[in-house]
Parts: sequence; structure tokens; C-alpha cells
Amino acid sequence: MGRLCTRVPIYNTFGTSSIIFALLYLIMVSIEPVNTNNLQEVALFLKKSDLVYRHLDWHTPTEWLEYPAFLVLREDYQLSALISCAPEINEAAWIRVFASKHHRDYEEDFISLVNSASFILNEKHVNELACLVLNDWIEPILISAGFNSEIAVVTLIWKELPINNLLISNSDLIIRKMMQRDLETVNLLDNTAFPPLWQNSLPSINKSYNLSFYNTVALIKGEIVGYQISTISFDGAHIARLATRCDFKRQGIATTLLSNLIAHFQDLGMMKITVNTQSNNLASLNLYKKLGFLQTGDKIKVYTKML
Repeated sequence: MGRLCTRVPIYNTFGTSSIIFALLYLIMVSIEPVNTNNLQEVALFLKKSDLVYRHLDWHTPTEWLEYPAFLVLREDYQLSALISCAPEINEAAWIRVFASKHHRDYEEDFISLVNSASFILNEKHVNELACLVLNDWIEPILISAGFNSEIAVVTLIWKELPINNLLISNSDLIIRKMMQRDLETVNLLDNTAFPPLWQNSLPSINKSYNLSFYNTVALIKGEIVGYQISTISFDGAHIARLATRCDFKRQGIATTLLSNLIAHFQDLGMMKITVNTQSNNLASLNLYKKLGFLQTGDKIKVYTKML
């Protein structure tokens, strides 16, 4: 027995004029937003699904629930796939989670959900959608959905190279621990230091601050002009975020923040520090190289699509 399957977003009307023949029946496919009523169903689906993509994120998938581009695809009323696309700030969004099943046509699921999410993102004035290639199977379906890759996230590592002196080139520069009251200023600084795709929202800055092991701000005449947030794991430290104010570039701020954190981790006996940056961010790559960081060769491709 054959089956007629149509994939239509929730915003369209389903099968009002469909003719169903004796040996043919219709599979109803709908796409609808996640809400608090079906949150438990979504959590269970994510737990049981054998095909799940998760973004590298400070947040859990359900924390993006309030953003409208968190969608589920239902086939004959059963949850069969889902996607969450959400921006840190306006203009650019990331695919936060996608889930389906290996036995399904998950490429078609992905394209259907991305198309519906794109419609919502456009209404919110988001014009770019991005995805990190964290699973081998995600890359071909990104290409099928019209995404392109021009850059990658690269990893650098610092190992056992002593920093004997703080490299301070500005006598007015002061490094101190970050405080909760600094976060709004840090967030504004962050949003001017990076293009939209790589900016952090205030909730993300808050999360990273609360989960960090060592965080500092750089001040000149009492104003915050740079900051860094670092985490630790069982085998070393990781620089999660580092930025300087655009109008204070080339004043040794990033160099001082880095040498300070290296000295701090050295004092704790940690001899391995990692950091990620974009493959086309030459200023960042040169800065880390100057302080003894070397590229590991690890790369994560970044695919983007203009909406």
C-alpha cells in the first residue's frame, strides 16, 4: 500500500482539497512551535533519539524554549524531529539543536525545519543562520539545505612556556577580578568587539561568568577596556572568551590579560591552556602566537546561510 506524504509548515493549510484514493492514504506532517505543554515530550524525544546535534553552548536546549524558532515536526501526530535556531543577539542565529532518527529521511526533516525556522528568523530581522560541524552526518545535510562554509574554528594550545614578566605596555592599565556588577559593561564591550555571529548575549555572559574558574577585567582610568573568562578541566585551562574595546586596540590590553592568566594558571601548577578562535581572525592568531600558543591542527567547520 502506498502513502502520500506532504510536508507543510504549520502556517499553511493542510490537505483541504486532497483526494484520497482507495489504496492511498495521507501522512499528515505538521511543524509547530515547542511550548511548555509539550516540553516533557521534547525532553523525552531528545533523550531517546539516536540522531542528535547539539551546539557548543553555555545553555541547555530547553533554555531556548522562549525563542519562537524552536520547532517540532510531527508525522501522524507523533513527534518525529525537532530543531532550535536562536540568536545570541539580533542579526545572526545558530542552530542550537536538531534531532531526528537514523531510520528516517533526516535530511528532509532538517530542510523542512530549517525552512520553517528561517521564516520566523526573518520576521525577527535575523539575516544569517550558522551551524558548527560537530558531527560527520551534519555536513552533507547543511550543504543540501543551502549552507556554505568559508571559515573554521581552530584550536591553539600553550604548554609549559614560562611567562616571567607581565607584558604591560600601558602604565594606566589595571587588571582586577571581574565582579557581577561589571557584566552589563562587559556585554556591551563584547558586542562591539565581534561581528554579530560571534557576539554573546548578556545571559551567555552571565552563564560563562558563573561557570568560570578565573575571570578578569582590564581598566584604564577606571573604565573597563577588556576582559577574559577562563574555565578549567581535569587536564588544564581553557580561555572561553577574551575581548578588548575597539577604541583601545593596540594598547597591550589583550596581551596583558593573557600574560596575567597564564601566570595565574602557572602558579596553580597548570601547564596546559587552550583557546579557540576563527581561522580568518589574523589579529587574534598573531596575538596568541606571540605568547607561545601553537595551532593543534583541530578545526571545526562553520557553515552559514543568508536568510
